[in-house]
Amino acid sequence: MTCIVGLQHDGDVYIGGDSAASGGWEQHLLSETKVFENGPFLFGWAGSSRDANLIRHAFTPPLRDSSLSDMKFLVTVFMDAVRNCLKAGGSSWVKDNKEYTHSHFLVAYRGGLYAVYGDYQIMGVTQNYLAVGSGSEVAHGAMYASGHDEDLTPEGRLRTALAAAAFHTPFVRDPFHILKAPKE
Repeated sequence: MTCIVGLQHDGDVYIGGDSAASGGWEQHLLSETKVFENGPFLFGWAGSSRDANLIRHAFTPPLRDSSLSDMKFLVTVFMDAVRNCLKAGGSSWVKDNKEYTHSHFLVAYRGGLYAVYGDYQIMGVTQNYLAVGSGSEVAHGAMYASGHDEDLTPEGRLRTALAAAAFHTPFVRDPFHILKAPKE
């Protein structure tokens, strides 16, 4: 279980995540962060460590054809490459002729923030923040509330949301790691 939180702020995108790996009543601290760059993408991972391992170490980000909008590229070319990587690594499954992954994740690309869910749907939203994982409901509330505090930096807002999720849910734990998306 986990909490991953993303924020768009003044043309930049930040993603932060916790360090807990849990199953049942066990919890461990991960040696690799749940937030990482791969090419022009910034990922924040909730779910299967195997999925994150594959996207971090085996995934080759596809190139965007400039004729495609960012969303069309992400929904088609990018998501097909993600699915193929997870499938080749044995980390996807099919039920009732529909393909799934064991993860939800945030991805930042070209100033946009998107959520990807277990059925490979990709979603952008009109508010400037998103969260996934077991602490996402608490983090969404904290992001909403902290949006009215002009003294908080983007990193401060993410740390506040992650700390709230760690306090109010049993499967989120510091240390927290926050990265700013690469500029393309």
